[in-house]
Amino acid sequence: MKSASKAVIVNKNKYLLQHRDNKRNIYSPNCWGFFGGSLKPKESAEQCIKRELREELSVKCNFLMKMHECLNSNTGTYLHFFYVNLKTKITINNLKEGQNLGWFKKDQIKKLKKAWDLNFFFDFMI
Repeated sequence: MKSASKAVIVNKNKYLLQHRDNKRNIYSPNCWGFFGGSLKPKESAEQCIKRELREELSVKCNFLMKMHECLNSNTGTYLHFFYVNLKTKITINNLKEGQNLGWFKKDQIKKLKKAWDLNFFFDFMI
């Protein structure tokens, strides 16, 4: 079974999201979602999210707490959600993967075209 880790990054009641690339061969192309990605062989969920944040945002995790785990039955992917606190100020210059990033309040997120992980989180977690 495939597994993936997702970073829930919150600052001043806003969530940091990634506008995913518009490529047909990736999960949820051209949608907004959490930063994160698939686990590599023999990699833990914690190691994965730390690696993904280095690769996608050029930052290190300062605080990490597992929030939830669930199965995406549509893709067969087991998801690990982590609350991540970053002390680094995030700007577009940090972005190394995806089309864009942004900070959004919950009411703004409702209007976005969302990836499955983001839909699940806001429908069932909050």
